Amino acid sequence: MWKLQSMHSTRLIKLLKSFPHADIRRFLDFVRSPFYNKNKKVIRLAEFVLKYHPEFNPPVFDEEAVFKKLFPGEKYEYQKIKNLLSDLLNLAYNYLRTKPVYFTEFTSELNLIVNLRSLRVLDLHEKILLATEKKLELLKTRDGIYLYNKFLLADQRQILNTIKKPNANEGFNETFNAQFELSLLNLLKQYTIMKHVSIENDKKFSLKMYEEVLGYIKKHSDFENITLKEYRLIALLLEEKTEEHYRELKRIYIEDYDTLDEEDSYMALFYLNSFCAERYNNLADEKYIYELRDLFKHAFNKDAVSLGTFHYPDFIHYAKIFIRAGDIDTAQEFIKKYFNKIDEQHKDSTMNHLNALINFQQGNCEKALYYISKVNFPSFFMKLQVKLIHLQLLIDTQNYEEARAAIHSFSQFLSRESTLNKLYKSAIKNFLKLCKVLIGVSEISSAKERRKAAAEFRISSEKLNSNLFGIKHWLFEKTSKL
Repeated sequence: MWKLQSMHSTRLIKLLKSFPHADIRRFLDFVRSPFYNKNKKVIRLAEFVLKYHPEFNPPVFDEEAVFKKLFPGEKYEYQKIKNLLSDLLNLAYNYLRTKPVYFTEFTSELNLIVNLRSLRVLDLHEKILLATEKKLELLKTRDGIYLYNKFLLADQRQILNTIKKPNANEGFNETFNAQFELSLLNLLKQYTIMKHVSIENDKKFSLKMYEEVLGYIKKHSDFENITLKEYRLIALLLEEKTEEHYRELKRIYIEDYDTLDEEDSYMALFYLNSFCAERYNNLADEKYIYELRDLFKHAFNKDAVSLGTFHYPDFIHYAKIFIRAGDIDTAQEFIKKYFNKIDEQHKDSTMNHLNALINFQQGNCEKALYYISKVNFPSFFMKLQVKLIHLQLLIDTQNYEEARAAIHSFSQFLSRESTLNKLYKSAIKNFLKLCKVLIGVSEISSAKERRKAAAEFRISSEKLNSNLFGIKHWLFEKTSKL
């Protein structure tokens, strides 16, 4: 005996619930089309089910109830209704297969162009080809998909020219240039992500032709395609790390934003962020916090702060930049807009962490200390940041004995961790030593002795080889108050 199944648990209903209302109307037309479906029972099933979109909450909604609607007076047969539901699910899949998305927008046009040429209806072939070429050039976004379609159309134009004038050799340059730009863009996209991973994770890749391509893009900058210009600059930024390449890439990200697709604009921000973070962490150049603030504000205004899922460390990073730049209002707006996008399990710790940062920035150290003590993240890298903030707050609130205990605990925490970058580990160990000295200087009762010790401490602080998470700036701020 088959157990009756609620329709809500079927793959069909789960899929149909996700359809926008406009798609429901089109899907019903699709099911009714004899080109795709000739089973009238499937049409009746679709008509019955789809009228309850999007909640799908009729009084009774199980397989037997649907069976009675489709086969009135007949005895319930599990297999009959299962087959119809399966047929309708496959039609839903086929509907999605035929529904154009951004990167298949020109597929139907290309099919038409190639079929007209195959049928040798060359006057119509040329007319449609010209119209599609014009349509392509009207697109704002000039990404890899644009270049791919440009190459396919150039190839069709070259074939047409060869058919009409076999010895004319027309269109070869256009076809080659389109393919060259597409190939170069694809290579640069792959090179840049592999180069980034190799730098971050100290991993070696076999980057075939990398030196040759790098040499070429160093000599040539006159590309017409804006996305190719973007990835040329990303490749050079990774290789040479110059302010000039950063500025050019930032200009493209801000001024030409609407001509980049979502992924490419996000990748521009990703590499700009990496450059700024490196300058801030390694050179202690505070202006890059404000550079990041401007970049993130642009992304925030464009509602383009993530691709899909918003992981809590990225969410905190955005908000933290606004907070450190003193732009608390934007931080609060950002938190309000995107907080619900992060995982439920990390929400409490995330909010406590951000409240600690805001109060820290505003000088409310006791409040900040309260909030940071309530944070518990599973990520080692996030735990590291929390421990640093906690230690700074203990020193700022003159809880020196607790601070000494925190330094000891922190040192043991570092010694147990083998995955942390050696440079980062070295910087934090030196920071912990300096914190011990700082506590000792703060406890000197003689003003004269304290000034002397403070001067020596200032020199030691300046030798710290990293500003990771702003630790060097914090030490400079402490020395100015000794």
